[in-house]
Amino acid sequence: MKVKSISLYELRIPFLFAITHTLKSRERSFSIVVEIVTEEGTYHYGEGAPREYVVDEPKAIILKAFREISPTIDYNTTESIESIKAISDTLSDTYGVPSLSSAMEIALLDVYSLANNITIDRLLNPDDIKHELSAYSGILSTSDSNKFSEILQLVKKLELPHVKIKAGHPNDVNNVKMARELLGENVDIRIDANKAWDTETAKKKIPQFYTYNISGIEEPLITSEIKNLPLLAKEINVPVILDESLYTLEHAQFYSDNIASEKIIYNLKMSKLGGPLRASEVFRHAHKHNISCALGCNVGESAILSATGRWFAQAHPVKFLEGSYSKFFMEDDISTTPLGFNIGGKTDRLTATGRGINISKNKMQAFITKIDAIVK
Repeated sequence: MKVKSISLYELRIPFLFAITHTLKSRERSFSIVVEIVTEEGTYHYGEGAPREYVVDEPKAIILKAFREISPTIDYNTTESIESIKAISDTLSDTYGVPSLSSAMEIALLDVYSLANNITIDRLLNPDDIKHELSAYSGILSTSDSNKFSEILQLVKKLELPHVKIKAGHPNDVNNVKMARELLGENVDIRIDANKAWDTETAKKKIPQFYTYNISGIEEPLITSEIKNLPLLAKEINVPVILDESLYTLEHAQFYSDNIASEKIIYNLKMSKLGGPLRASEVFRHAHKHNISCALGCNVGESAILSATGRWFAQAHPVKFLEGSYSKFFMEDDISTTPLGFNIGGKTDRLTATGRGINISKNKMQAFITKIDAIVK
């Protein structure tokens, strides 16, 4: 397919209530969206979610990278997975804008998938793996006791087998206690501190959760002390889950060299890693070193990233699966039909070529702002 134009948008969708953790509080989503229009008249979309507490991606740098890379994308780019990956690597590694890399890569994979009549999960993993799709987790990200109790009741009603609870606030131990008592012993509970503690505090705080049989602690250490993660992993009784501290293959290699495989879990996210092809690279490294992976999501991601996450989970067996939450806390989404899950966190696999879902231009217009466009 021949590319006619490439446009860059900001996407902001209001939340029904604020989403809060130790690093950020949000009342609306924030993503960037790439739209590719082909000469054949097809529209293709990708999404990335810049997060300054993971990678600092100034808007000026994102715009510079978009303006310099978009004119180089031609027919040959869209006809080669290697060429698409090369664009992602340049945006992520040279320009330092993995969210734009994610958006561009997802849109280009959409073009390639449709043109070559192959689903995105098979692009990510050509092997015919028939693993069971992981159930979606619930995420409880409020420190407000009343709101926490309300969301906890929804988790119980949905019979979700895994739940992640935000920590790093005064009510965190009590919230985990409440969750264990209500959900019972068969539900997997992990906690996410979002870099809340220094090393000495973490050593004292994490054991307070042992009573409630947690399966892991995500990002326990403040940014200035993440160098101590290998030491902390040796001293605590549960795996450390790496999110903000892992956004390149080099990070994955460092942690696999310095932390025992049973004491770490990699939390992969499309946006911070620069797209599903780059995330697959990290997954393969983890698999080679017997390290489990979770597939995480960004707060407020739209149906584009949610669908990409599902494609990724269909291609790779992940321990925990997050995403497809828009109908629970967002005013709307940009797909014609919300992407969600059923009782037990179960869902059907995506099967159509391309992105696998329909994006509504009319719905999208209510929430987007155009930043730039390149007409070929």
